Amino acid sequence: MKQILPFIFCVTIFVVGLFTGFPLEIFDPLADRLARFILVLLIIFSFYIFFQFGKNISNKIYRASTLSFLVILSIPYFLICLYNFGLAMSENYETWEDSEVYISPNKDRIVHQFRRTSFALHDSRTRKILKEYNSFRISVSMESKSNWTL
Repeated sequence: MKQILPFIFCVTIFVVGLFTGFPLEIFDPLADRLARFILVLLIIFSFYIFFQFGKNISNKIYRASTLSFLVILSIPYFLICLYNFGLAMSENYETWEDSEVYISPNKDRIVHQFRRTSFALHDSRTRKILKEYNSFRISVSMESKSNWTL
């Protein structure tokens, strides 16, 4: 029982992370590349530990359901890792640019961002800024999916 609570807590963070995105935005392109690479390694290592924990469950039904859930959870993270690793290793590394900043009546700062992903592919997102510093900001996604346009 003592081992399952940290496992459930960590998996819950990963599930929530699928909807909120990574909360740290780094403005320096080199530091952003390094952070993406470290984050990919952390995610791969975390899922390795999750699967090791799932294989050690003694009850067959719990083990099968835990491993099935982990496989379903790992598929989007695998695709996210591939995308981020490919983006970080590309020659034309584009970072997010603020295209519009909105201040809500609650004094929340909401920023609409734009990035040129490739020659004709553009990506946009809307994020709520929680805290901003000189070289990075902490923000969460305000939408459940990104808007891809050509």
